[in-house]
Amino acid sequence: MKILRVNLTKETGAVEEIGDEFLSFIGGRGLGVALLTQEVDPNVEPLQPENKLIFTRGALTGSSIPFSARHNTTSISPLTKTIFSSNAGGNFGCELARTGYNGLIIEGRASSPLYLQIDDNGAEFRDASNLWGCDVFETTTTLKKECGVHFRNTLVIGTAGEQRVCFANIMTQLHRAFGRGGLGAVMGSKNLKAIVATGNSSVPSDHYRDIEAGLWKKVVDGVGGLKSMGTSSILQVANENNALPTKNYSTTVYEDAEMISGEALRKYTINQSTCHSCLIACKRVTQSKKHNIITEGPEYETLMSLGSNLCVNNLDDIIKSNYLCNRYGLDTLSTGAAIASLMESREKKHARYEIKWGDGERVHEVIELIARREGIGAELADGAKAFAEKHSVPSYTVKGMDFPGHDARGAAGQGLSYAVSNRGADHLYSMEYIEEYGHPKRNNISGKADQVIYNENRNAVLDSIALCKFSIRFYTLEDYLTILSKIIGNSNEEEMQKLGSRIVQMERQFNCKRGFSRKDDTLPEIMKPAGFEEELERYYHLRGWNPNGCPP
Repeated sequence: MKILRVNLTKETGAVEEIGDEFLSFIGGRGLGVALLTQEVDPNVEPLQPENKLIFTRGALTGSSIPFSARHNTTSISPLTKTIFSSNAGGNFGCELARTGYNGLIIEGRASSPLYLQIDDNGAEFRDASNLWGCDVFETTTTLKKECGVHFRNTLVIGTAGEQRVCFANIMTQLHRAFGRGGLGAVMGSKNLKAIVATGNSSVPSDHYRDIEAGLWKKVVDGVGGLKSMGTSSILQVANENNALPTKNYSTTVYEDAEMISGEALRKYTINQSTCHSCLIACKRVTQSKKHNIITEGPEYETLMSLGSNLCVNNLDDIIKSNYLCNRYGLDTLSTGAAIASLMESREKKHARYEIKWGDGERVHEVIELIARREGIGAELADGAKAFAEKHSVPSYTVKGMDFPGHDARGAAGQGLSYAVSNRGADHLYSMEYIEEYGHPKRNNISGKADQVIYNENRNAVLDSIALCKFSIRFYTLEDYLTILSKIIGNSNEEEMQKLGSRIVQMERQFNCKRGFSRKDDTLPEIMKPAGFEEELERYYHLRGWNPNGCPP
């Protein structure tokens, strides 16, 4: 495996061959976690120069296997303070693969703003003073002209990353994001504005030719609502399962759900967008004539966070909110959660900023303030938890990260998954809600620990290969084992689970060294199902961890 190590302080780049001990971690999340836990002291704070950003591609990234576009970045999160892996779709991972590197380690801090141009020969350091202060769209467009590349070749931060907003994203291809956790703020703290990747190395395609056709047939035969409406199709399902967060998580059913549903979004949809090696094209390209904008999205989670959770029922306003978050490089989930805390605080007269439930246009003003850390935005930029605690309103977070759009009150096992997730409340860490929606025992947490663990381990492997989680809707266990066997040799279900478990264990050990424990594996009282503590203890026992939630 080849790694490009870049030291921003010294402005040096070196190609390294990493040891065989990393081979079993495959790539993606697994490799990122293995490298970060070896190289970064657990006592390092997220925005210190000693923290590192580690970009890794999966073994399949750039191949012709369906769903193989994902790529990963790992660091310590300024929002959660945990070890944090985030992955994105699009095409940048393929461009990273063409450089011939399995990963890119960014360390240190530049003395002034710069961007990196990396290729097969290493790294070139370029002045970014003309880009500092530019948003995501402006930066990407300038780099496209300056470097003679496509949008797909770029990773950038926007205004939010420069201002070290705790939930700033790293953006690629204009609208794709390394979401949640604020790794854009880590990049900003390093004075690194962008990365441009170009290369001529071959991508790993021929090795998988014999299984490729069968997998493509499964995708073609299984295409359904995900292609016709994208993730927005989930909104009505969540609402029907009493799992759609509404009015700052105070309830789980939104009476105006039909007004912001996937079906309603069809009227605003003008095109579809997709990732490398994917015919699903789940990304909606939408147009708001009211605001005169065209953008990608909103996804389901955004419809929840900037829609139902703020009681905004106007799709034009939600589309613009989504556009602004992408433009400035803000996580839409955490942005919506922070603004929901502000709305509740204002309703209770704890905050002076004038904003009411459902005021979509005022939401746009607040997004601008957050991105620039101005006025009330300076407080909100530290996240919903910090703001809620300061203004005496409930905090709906786990380890500092806001809840996604699958509420534990409609899916109890998903609630357990949120509590134990090593990166905070995250629906993709185990995706337990898929097992629970429509199930008569979805509100019963008893016995759910086994399935949560199984899904966590499986997803850790998928993040390492790296495959989009939507592949779960199309591929069987046997398909995954066939793919994994192509990568690391003959594999069975037990070996796959062991590999995933090892990744989860390494994350947990690192977090425990940072001071995390059972006290952090919890839920807000209104979301906590009966029997939660007993099932949490059972989860620890099955994982082989001590009663405080840490590996021995």
